[in-house]
Amino acid sequence: MKHTLFVYGTLRKGGPNWHLLPFDRRIGYINATLWVMPIEAYEDLPLLPTVYLSKRADLRVIGDLIEIDDDWLLRLDIFEQNYSREKVPVYSGGEKILAWVYMFNPGPPDGTKQVLSGDYIDYLQTLLEQMEKQNGRS
Repeated sequence: MKHTLFVYGTLRKGGPNWHLLPFDRRIGYINATLWVMPIEAYEDLPLLPTVYLSKRADLRVIGDLIEIDDDWLLRLDIFEQNYSREKVPVYSGGEKILAWVYMFNPGPPDGTKQVLSGDYIDYLQTLLEQMEKQNGRS
């Protein structure tokens, strides 16, 4: 069976894990807010993304739509073991599509920061540029 998946974080093209999903992609968005959480190895550096759905049309999280089969969905359930998988409406090219998305539950843990742009790749790029500037001053 084929499934449509919406990825917005590390699995998105340009993210650190995007190479794990070697599929054609197209851009879409969901009505949600994007947040990043710290991970143990980098406590002061929020890197781990999650989304919280919203009914507000002006709140958008950008991501990639990917078609996968049952085997890939099961692999991703293991990879995303701390997240729950839900079907949500995704908007792409004037279409509304139901797609699976992984979200962290029950809610934002301590140290979580909202990414106002709704674009994780943009957030990572900005973070890297800031780190380069800081390292250049040292």
